[in-house]
Amino acid sequence: MGSTLRYWCWVRLDGGGKRQVEEISSAKAFFQQQFPEWIDKQDVPDAAIQRKLVGFIGSDSQLQAQLCLRCFISHQIDQTCLELARRFGEKGGFNQIDLLPFVLDDVKLLQRFHLQLNTQYESLADKILQTFNPEKGQLSTWTARLVRSHGELQKFLEECGIYLESDWSLLNNYYPQQLERLLTEFYNYNSTPAQKAREILDSYQTVYLSDRLQQNRSRSRSRCQPPTPEQLNRIIADLEEKGITGFTSDDLLEELESLAELIRRSRHPQKEEIQDNIPLSTNDETEREMEECLQRYRQLLITQLDPAIVQVLQERLSYFKKRKPPKDKTFIQGLQLYCQGQSMSEIARKIGLKRQDNVTRLLQLKTLREDIQQRLLSTLKDQVIQLARYYNNLVKLERLEQALAAEIDRMMEEAQRDTMTPNCSRDSLFFRRLCRHLEF
Repeated sequence: MGSTLRYWCWVRLDGGGKRQVEEISSAKAFFQQQFPEWIDKQDVPDAAIQRKLVGFIGSDSQLQAQLCLRCFISHQIDQTCLELARRFGEKGGFNQIDLLPFVLDDVKLLQRFHLQLNTQYESLADKILQTFNPEKGQLSTWTARLVRSHGELQKFLEECGIYLESDWSLLNNYYPQQLERLLTEFYNYNSTPAQKAREILDSYQTVYLSDRLQQNRSRSRSRCQPPTPEQLNRIIADLEEKGITGFTSDDLLEELESLAELIRRSRHPQKEEIQDNIPLSTNDETEREMEECLQRYRQLLITQLDPAIVQVLQERLSYFKKRKPPKDKTFIQGLQLYCQGQSMSEIARKIGLKRQDNVTRLLQLKTLREDIQQRLLSTLKDQVIQLARYYNNLVKLERLEQALAAEIDRMMEEAQRDTMTPNCSRDSLFFRRLCRHLEF
């Protein structure tokens, strides 16, 4: 859902590289003609609108429909770059404007469409439109995915020290049982589709991770690539042995990409834009109210941290018990040694692994922190809703959400510093509680 303006206002870069928003009058007239019932609405059903616009392709109204879609795409590219800058800009030393030239490249929009100029140039928006299927997902999600996987943008981010996790890396490091719980608790899936997703991820990992392990033994590690057609066929065969049928290679690839997107969104939930004209109350009563809510939330966070740790550890152990050979005892022993402040090389020697990077892959401390963080957020969701009832406008609620998220972020940042300091005691609250559960 969002504003209709996105369908006739085009976000572009001018000759000086400045971000501009230009109204496309022909796109506006066409949209208002086709969707008169949504003209004055603040929120519109994007999926239905996009499905109808795509349906015009191949008809006499193709050019106008594509203009509307390209305007929408430009807004989503702009928004994705803004989100990347918010998440990584301070660390990488860049802002949104630094990212836009790589992906906001739909140049000379009006000339190309109204004059129907022939050109060999293909913009990112061209690729997005050519590959988008409205029956299989939202245009906003598809646009964000292609922006994040854009080669030149990824290269720039890597030069800034930022490495975006690919869909395949996300799926490699997510446990099937954990995915099922995410879908039921965070996305409110019914048990049947959630269990099916768990089996899909399990079959994917059975094939893809096994092949990748063999590749890593024969050559240096490289960025995870999409599954090959041969791998997809083997995954389909594995699923059929479990009684899950009906997948083509294309269907399976899209399903895997969709699961990765759900995982990514759960770790970095998007925030709604706040209107500038809503007044922000800053009186003492409001500040005291927020502080009282935060105090109650901090207490809840501490009491719910232990159950979250236990649940995630149990999922890990269940997963490692099913490996061939089982690795649950090795995993626990490695964590215990880590809690004692031993280095990765020392842990590798004591648990019988050849190199310290094998320990890193076994323990997956970054993923462990993120999973426990996600479990905390899911557990505390209802409590946050109760706290939010004190806030009667969006700005106040936004401030509360930011403050609450900062509490968990601060705890996890302390835990991350522990992992980056070798041969040290684990002093953060997170690792103190984690290590306490390993004292047996």
